[in-house]
Amino acid sequence: TQGRFEGGLSRAMAIARTETLDAYRAASTAASAANTEVLAGRRWTAALGSRTCPICISKHGRIYPPGTDGPYDHVNGRCCFTDITKSWSELGIDGIDEPAPIWTDRDAWWDTLTPSAQASLVGKGRAELLASGRVRWESLTELQQNVGWRPTFRLKPLQELVALED
Repeated sequence: TQGRFEGGLSRAMAIARTETLDAYRAASTAASAANTEVLAGRRWTAALGSRTCPICISKHGRIYPPGTDGPYDHVNGRCCFTDITKSWSELGIDGIDEPAPIWTDRDAWWDTLTPSAQASLVGKGRAELLASGRVRWESLTELQQNVGWRPTFRLKPLQELVALED
């Protein structure tokens, strides 16, 4: 690859990680599509923590139909879809209690963070817009088409978010 790829080790590692995760996501999508009769949906799941980017935080918890491709995470993204099974009663089995959900609610998690921690994750301006209610999480991102690759979500610049208010 010496003469054809001069991206450096970190770029090569980012590509390898991203493509490996995309292969996993493709297999997960195939499994979901093959089992739609027992699935209620697919939940975008991010690893919520100090390294989570604003795109992933904004998408965490969103529900998509069974068999949906993706998630269309960014390069080096760590997100995945978690398939949601139908309830016991939806599957025709009565008399069994549903287990409590084990996934972390984004908004409840966000509310546990200090304003300083929130600002460090999404930027001071975005954190202020979210706290004031002037923008919603769904407004932070948009799907971007990429020639020769798959779609991915991009973070809207702060100026675009401020313009949404007007």
